[in-house]
Amino acid sequence: MTSSDHSGHEASRSDDHATSQGLEQPDVRWWGWLGLLIPPCVLSFAARFAPQVNVGEFWGDQLTYLGSVFTISTTLYVLSYTKSTRLWFGFILFALLSLLIVSLTDSPGVAAFVMIGTALMTIGHGIGGMIGSRIQHPGHLLPACVVAASFDIASVIHPQGPSHALVSSEHALPWLTLSFPVFGARAFSPNVGIGDVVFAALLLGAAARHGLSRPRFVALITAGLIIAGQLAALLQQAIPALPIIGICIVVGVAPARIMRRKERRVAFWFMAASVTLALGVIASRFLA
Repeated sequence: MTSSDHSGHEASRSDDHATSQGLEQPDVRWWGWLGLLIPPCVLSFAARFAPQVNVGEFWGDQLTYLGSVFTISTTLYVLSYTKSTRLWFGFILFALLSLLIVSLTDSPGVAAFVMIGTALMTIGHGIGGMIGSRIQHPGHLLPACVVAASFDIASVIHPQGPSHALVSSEHALPWLTLSFPVFGARAFSPNVGIGDVVFAALLLGAAARHGLSRPRFVALITAGLIIAGQLAALLQQAIPALPIIGICIVVGVAPARIMRRKERRVAFWFMAASVTLALGVIASRFLA
């Protein structure tokens, strides 16, 4: 056995031990209810006071985006401590019902944005958390990040991509992105898409499953969101946050880069195929 194989074997044993420890942690269900209160409380509070804080257009945009990031990071961190699948199916059903009520009643103003934001956070965590909790090994995060990032970039760049269509649709944008009250104005700004929320919840679900540091994951997810926001402000165009979040996780979490030896070849070809397909889709956008 080479030294690299030995280190990989030790890392695998350590990850398996961390997994067993993570699975043995008690199910603190009240964290779920606490997490559900964060979006409506933060959004309602910001809607009440943000319009009164006039700090100029630049800082207003910065604070508005950071408000969305804060809401996502804190909510997903707290919700990552819940493990009841049955409970989350109920939460998701309630969130979908809330969206239906808003759409049917055409509820205007703050109440609608608060309900939509809370519902999106609930659905995002419910879907992403359940998927992430089923990831069998921390090293699977590497191909997951590469594949998700490849398709997200292609989806944003190609005119027929779902993400491109979302950004271009004024009607769909408020329903599928977390909006936050604008500082110095009585308005809400759509900032982070539901796909990014689902992906962040997936990562935290995997961290909880394998006993990895959730504060570290939240810090890296937050960094990825902030970097994406700064790039979007600098380039004056929509920048997908998912690939940047994935890079932050892979760089900042060592177990996410260590794959089991028997899975490396399959994972490599799977990642290569995803990148190649995404590049082909992007190329077709410019060759058409």
